[in-house]
Amino acid sequence: MKTGFLSYNPISQMVFFVSVICITVFIMHPIMLLISLAASSVYTLEHSGIRGYFSSLRFSLTVSVMVVLINPLISHQGVTIIGYFPDDNPFTLESVFFGFAAALLMSSSIKWFFCLNRIFNSKKIIYIFGKIVPKLALLLSMTLHFGERAKRHMYIVRSARYPIDCCAGRISPVGKIRNGIKLLSSLIQWSLENSIDTADSMKSRGYGLSRRSFSDAYPVGARDIILIVTVIAGDVFIFYTFLSEKLYYSFYPVIEMRPEGPAGTVSFLVFIIILIIPLLIDLAEVIKWKYFRSGI
Repeated sequence: MKTGFLSYNPISQMVFFVSVICITVFIMHPIMLLISLAASSVYTLEHSGIRGYFSSLRFSLTVSVMVVLINPLISHQGVTIIGYFPDDNPFTLESVFFGFAAALLMSSSIKWFFCLNRIFNSKKIIYIFGKIVPKLALLLSMTLHFGERAKRHMYIVRSARYPIDCCAGRISPVGKIRNGIKLLSSLIQWSLENSIDTADSMKSRGYGLSRRSFSDAYPVGARDIILIVTVIAGDVFIFYTFLSEKLYYSFYPVIEMRPEGPAGTVSFLVFIIILIIPLLIDLAEVIKWKYFRSGI
């Protein structure tokens, strides 16, 4: 039985994730990015455990390091020159700072999508988009779960080929490349066949018809409406401060970060409140459960 934030209607859950991801992607203020990264790390640890957290951390760190290293090589804007590359292009402090900000954005976005993939299953995706855009709903459902299924299929293929590779003895580097190509070919063939089978199966079941029912009930309660209204109101305030330049930041030509008046500072607090809402919901559920257990 799902409790806490997981028991909420999928629409309210989707509103929350779309909200935090949009703020993270479109507002590259370093403080906002740090807040988003901290919250996404906590959510990843809560829903995926230590193993899942380090799995997402390994991937996000790899992407972040690549962004930090590549950006100064391709961007030479900025007035604070640290040095020069062999081709006489300047190496600027602003490009380094922008690379770190982009790395924070990528890392937090990856963690948010990782949490989204853990919380949303195919039934929730089809429940939200099934009646409006059924083809898109099916595509999103298949895309979100392709990674785990492809990983399991790759493990099965590797396990099946392991005795052959052992009998062949030590494999040369060229042989390892050939084996990798064979594994990739098997994965592509499996994914294409699986997509066709899924499409045919859903079509034969009448998927996409105007009238359809759902196996799981997702009632919309007062708590869902309160969550949606709160999140949307916070988003409106944050984007208003951003568009009115009260939450000002700049990377080029010089680094500038200053909240204009109290609205800019309050926007940080509003973003924190939006992010901790699911945590407060889960915490309240834990406290209520312990209270009921103490009365038994």
